Amino acid sequence: MRMALVLLAAVVMGGLLAAMAAGPVSMSDLHALITYPTSDNDTDEFQAAVATGDVNAVKSLLARKPGLVNSRDNDNWTPLHEAARVGAVNMAQILLANGADINARNNKGCSPLHTAVCAKEFAITKYLVKHGADINAEDYEGITPLAYARRYHNAQTIDLLYSHGAIIDLSEAETL
Repeated sequence: MRMALVLLAAVVMGGLLAAMAAGPVSMSDLHALITYPTSDNDTDEFQAAVATGDVNAVKSLLARKPGLVNSRDNDNWTPLHEAARVGAVNMAQILLANGADINARNNKGCSPLHTAVCAKEFAITKYLVKHGADINAEDYEGITPLAYARRYHNAQTIDLLYSHGAIIDLSEAETL
């Protein structure tokens, strides 16, 4: 029992130290590190299944190990970040139905919505907004999804975020 606690502490502290080295750590990040330790073989396999759209593998892995839904890789990416990166709305549906944290943050403070906007994946951006993603979330540099949409000149995403209440940062108004 004592050895198991020591091993758990080492895993959590290793993940915590890695996260802290990347920037500020929120309470939800701390909770995720304790609840869902970083990378292992199942996590890597699960992230790959999400990225490639392997629905059967995703469902099978979730049935065997439900905690994978909010697992994190070495960069603190969750499977929902990966689904956002590749525009996999069907994966986002499965992940959210199984309790994925729609506002999880990676090592740079980016949420899955930030990831979808930066990847210029409009369908999943729209899906995440519709399902409660924080549209005014700032990454660790203070950049919101709307600011990224403006940076990448993505008018459709700008309209979507603005119509759902995204706050315009007046210090960046000259980029509009």
